[in-house]
Amino acid sequence: MQNKLKQEQIDALKEIVSIGAGNAATALSQMLKRKTNILVPKVTLAPIDKVALVFGGAELLVTAVYLQVLGDVSGVILFSFHKDDATRFADLLLGQSLGKTKVLNEIARSALKEASTILTGAYLSALAKLLNMRLLISSPALAQDMAGAIVNNILAETSKEGDYSIVIDSEFEIVDQKVMAYFFFIPDKESLDKILKAMNVG
Repeated sequence: MQNKLKQEQIDALKEIVSIGAGNAATALSQMLKRKTNILVPKVTLAPIDKVALVFGGAELLVTAVYLQVLGDVSGVILFSFHKDDATRFADLLLGQSLGKTKVLNEIARSALKEASTILTGAYLSALAKLLNMRLLISSPALAQDMAGAIVNNILAETSKEGDYSIVIDSEFEIVDQKVMAYFFFIPDKESLDKILKAMNVG
């Protein structure tokens, strides 16, 4: 696998991501009972050792919800936020005034895990439907740490490490507020090849 996707692979992934983002926006709107839009400005394939750079560096503090992907393909998903985006998103999820959440308590953490599970399910549902695959996700776990530590710890727990991560930049527009999140899908080596072949562009 090359460091960069071919243009037809990028186009195919963007199509899947676009459908998934639409599904995710609908699900989030229903959850919040507020108009929500999700923009996906960029879809890339990043080597695992470069994933932390997406955040701005391995030492940057981030909040990440971690889920395992099971079924016809396997791998790891991280729904990740910079610290300020995580607390702002928690306030929006809980219907609180912005700035109220300074530190993620158990209620805020639970809300982030629930929302990330719903959003992840929406993305994977689009992928499963278009590729005619069966995909399941595990219960979520939440971690707050430096970006590099989170990536290293999660990969250490994964039985089959992947070489690359599909990185989806996601910008949530919730009424007049914006939250930036990063969706990392790290399939194992065999699964990434299977996904690209199923798109007929591998």
